[in-house]
Amino acid sequence: MLSNYNLNNIFLIPLFFVFLPTFCLLLGNGTLSFFFLTLITAYIIFIVLKFDKFITIVFLSLKRKPMKMFGIWCLWILLSSIYTFFAHNNLSFFNFYIKNMGICLLFSICMTLFFPIFLINNRKTLKFIIKFIYIGIICVVLLGILNYIGINFSIGIIQKFFDIIVNKRVMTVFKETGFSAGRVFSVFAESAWFANWLVINLPIVDAISKSKYKIFHNNVLNRISKKILLPIYILVLYLTKSPIWIILGSIIFIILNIKSFKKFIYYLIPAVIVFFVLFNLLQSIDIDKNSVTRRIYITYSTAFTNYQSFSQKENNLATRITSYYNLLRMFKEHPFVGVGLNNTIYHMYRYFITSELPLTSENLKALKQSGTTYIVKHNGSIIYELLAETGIIGTLLFYYFIICILRYLNFSIKCSPSSIINDFSKGLYKSIIVLYFICAFYDTGFTSTYNFIILGIAYSTYKINMHFIPIKKQEVNKNNDIC
Repeated sequence: MLSNYNLNNIFLIPLFFVFLPTFCLLLGNGTLSFFFLTLITAYIIFIVLKFDKFITIVFLSLKRKPMKMFGIWCLWILLSSIYTFFAHNNLSFFNFYIKNMGICLLFSICMTLFFPIFLINNRKTLKFIIKFIYIGIICVVLLGILNYIGINFSIGIIQKFFDIIVNKRVMTVFKETGFSAGRVFSVFAESAWFANWLVINLPIVDAISKSKYKIFHNNVLNRISKKILLPIYILVLYLTKSPIWIILGSIIFIILNIKSFKKFIYYLIPAVIVFFVLFNLLQSIDIDKNSVTRRIYITYSTAFTNYQSFSQKENNLATRITSYYNLLRMFKEHPFVGVGLNNTIYHMYRYFITSELPLTSENLKALKQSGTTYIVKHNGSIIYELLAETGIIGTLLFYYFIICILRYLNFSIKCSPSSIINDFSKGLYKSIIVLYFICAFYDTGFTSTYNFIILGIAYSTYKINMHFIPIKKQEVNKNNDIC
């Protein structure tokens, strides 16, 4: 018989795939079906073997305000869907909507949120998760370096390797947009998505790299990984050549280290690397080259003065802006209820063809591919999707849930003893803020499983840290419920 700890580790395997994280964007070849199939299988086995524990954890979670707010938000989504059905009065449309919303709400959101809550229930398991997350980040960053070598030195075997593990869409998009020159994408389908992931996880990497506690038992490996990962991490972010994410990442890095910059010697290596990267990027400005500095220059020199010219020169960014603009138009017409969770693709056709902003080649291609179905794929971002799909009420409920998670996590950080778990919790706290209050405005899809699984890990971390909170403080916490 397997011990409970080993059994839990088996069930944590699907969780690992999300953080690894070629699976977290759910756009790779066969990834979506594989991830959900594995996750559903793990859930069924877990519920069958530990049904009593499953029910207990569900009821205990619902007693706390964060999960209560999440439950209210889900109830709002279900009730607003009834209004959506009567508003459109179209059975075929409703069938599409129920299928789409069911998959989105049940699997992408609820299951990925509760999965870590069910399985991460002690400090030993949480330390195991922290170690795996750190190893996963190291692997993805090193694959980014390998990706850069393969692209810039035209090494066939490396390029073939990335063609196999990365979505085929990446090569098509790069060829069509002309932004393939030296841009690193690691295991992601696009360089911008890789840069997005790097920015979101920057606070976690920063916190663990500065922690005085060990990640690995080997002292040499522990010391090397902590000293080298952060500068390489920043370097790889610059190699993605994604101007918006580089600017955001640089600002976040400075904010995280503003006090520590007094200890300049400690940051000598990353400072030198960043200097040489910036120097080489500045030297590479050329009208025929896709340098970061040139892309930033084009963005700020044309976006507000000549949008038509900007949309031609920066097709990718303009495509996103057009999508966000039309999502806001959608919200303006449905301000309270929205059009339904994950349902904007059924409405975007009408907004694209009446858009005041000029459509880019990618927007036009999406319209053409919609055919007679009028289902138009478009770029999304957390805040714009929430407003358009759930209205102002759904958006406020969801963000109140996020604030409750943050306040609970922050409370547990202050009360728990210094440890690698506490340091990770601090990084996780900042990562959630970066994700939902900064990255939420640009190119971060709301229903990505990664977004919800880190919330589940945050709540699990709070539960585990509760053991260190004095009983009197727990009673005050319970009475005031923090939020």
